[in-house]
Amino acid sequence: MTPAPLLLRRTLVPLAVASAAAFAVAAGLAGRSSPGVEATFSFVVPLPPLEQRPASVSGGDRETSFEVLQAAELFAGTLTGWLSSADFAASSYARADIPFPKPTIRRLGRAFVAQRRGGQILDVRFRARSAEEARTLARAVAAELEERARTLDPGASERGFRVVASEPLVVAVSVSPSIRGLVAAIVLFVLGVNGVLLWDLLRGSPARMGD
Repeated sequence: MTPAPLLLRRTLVPLAVASAAAFAVAAGLAGRSSPGVEATFSFVVPLPPLEQRPASVSGGDRETSFEVLQAAELFAGTLTGWLSSADFAASSYARADIPFPKPTIRRLGRAFVAQRRGGQILDVRFRARSAEEARTLARAVAAELEERARTLDPGASERGFRVVASEPLVVAVSVSPSIRGLVAAIVLFVLGVNGVLLWDLLRGSPARMGD
């Protein structure tokens, strides 16, 4: 078996050339490919005006502001749960007539990232292939939420509960081709070093067994 330092010195130049080629190929492919866009928008559950509030459970003519705020927060929590479900993502993509890439239950469940920001406000983030697709999908998500809210509580709109969606903010995803190329070169170099050492070890094993 060849000593490791000597073996690595012999293979250093070929490994360096292969790593440089991997850097060039990966950087070139990254420069020509589009990583897509990232979109974010917000949903707000506004409090209904006083004249639209139902009777209070405590016996008053109208619900108090605290009771209405609690109901709005619970409603916003329900919206957050829907956004994290796989069936909601599948329905939203179908409504937008956009095929979901490689659909699985786990990937669908992670299609939208919903985060509560205050009791009645929640932010939604997702990825799309283009700005137009992101805006279409945002409209589909808002429509799906409104439809499910009506199904959950048909009288919600009469009591003033509704979902208000903001305009989506769409930003192009920026990925440096140099970083992708550097990662590819490092991975290839590390794998090459380990491959060379393993090959030499396996080659020397029969000789040691014969001794």
